[in-house]
Amino acid sequence: MAVTQEEKNSFLVANRSETPQSALTLTENVIPLLPLPQHSTIPRHSTIARPTLSKLKNDARLKTSKEWYDLIRFKYSILPYMGSQMAAIIAWSTLVCVLYKVPEIKFLKDLPNSVNLALILGTSVSLLLAFRTNTAYDRWWEGRRLWGNVKFRVLDLARVVKLTIKCPTPETETAQKRAFHLLQAIPYAIKAHLRQEPVEPEITKLVPDLDTNINDPITILYHIQSYIIDSKQLTRPLCDTVNALGDTIASLERIRHTPVPRAYACHLQQVLFLYLAGLPFQFVPTLGWCAIPATVVSAYIMLALRMIAQKIEDPFGRDKQDLPLEAYCEDVRMCVEGVMARKDSGVQLGWSDVVRKG
Repeated sequence: MAVTQEEKNSFLVANRSETPQSALTLTENVIPLLPLPQHSTIPRHSTIARPTLSKLKNDARLKTSKEWYDLIRFKYSILPYMGSQMAAIIAWSTLVCVLYKVPEIKFLKDLPNSVNLALILGTSVSLLLAFRTNTAYDRWWEGRRLWGNVKFRVLDLARVVKLTIKCPTPETETAQKRAFHLLQAIPYAIKAHLRQEPVEPEITKLVPDLDTNINDPITILYHIQSYIIDSKQLTRPLCDTVNALGDTIASLERIRHTPVPRAYACHLQQVLFLYLAGLPFQFVPTLGWCAIPATVVSAYIMLALRMIAQKIEDPFGRDKQDLPLEAYCEDVRMCVEGVMARKDSGVQLGWSDVVRKG
């Protein structure tokens, strides 16, 4: 049986005394269930069109065309970074083929040739490459997850501050606006800190009165926590969220300053070099001149995987394969600006007292 909107609201009101830790979760669970006031900036009836069958078909067709377009698109390809390596592979495999065709050079023809040996060595190198690539992708994905956590914590703070901390005077309203600007500046400070860049101009625009190293995100968290303590409202849960945000920043620093062990990277490089250097000798007795393209294709597959792993193991740079930190920062700034622009409050929504009593 379907549950109506009124039954959901009555259930929340009846059980609000049993949820003492709802200060941070009410912003996610209560707001969508309560009716909006008449003067709310959010329309009662959303104008967002639901996806139709034709639109879904067009999206699927567009996705398929993009997948085919990736075959000829080199913007995100790793091939431009491998020009010198591929040239060396082509030159070496060509040299081996030429020397093999010279009748006077007989020692190349006397070398042992075993397809099983090449298969076993290739499988071993592939396992090493797979482990290296998975390790790098785990770091890339962990960085993306932590940036999503930064957005969640910042917006959580912005919502609770907007709906629970009163601003009866112009001074308190100015202080709250400054707190919102500090929240907007946090992603930019984290980005500059991870990239070890100079002062971000966006931070200067948002909070021009900071008198410390404004590229330090911990300093900005200190100012936010000071505002929360001075407000004397929901101090404990808000400070817990600030501490969780600081823990996320520390996790991002861990990824940035803890590279893959050099011993493992060097071992993989050496094994891959020896394998690719001996590959033409295994191909040329059976393939002849076709050993050149066979060696080049094999080398491209393995060297590309190694190069991709090197590119994505530090996901906070400026390469095309790195995370789009500029877009993430702009997204958080716009979301916080949307919270600031709301005209309703916790009292008008009917649940501000619930948060304070909880």
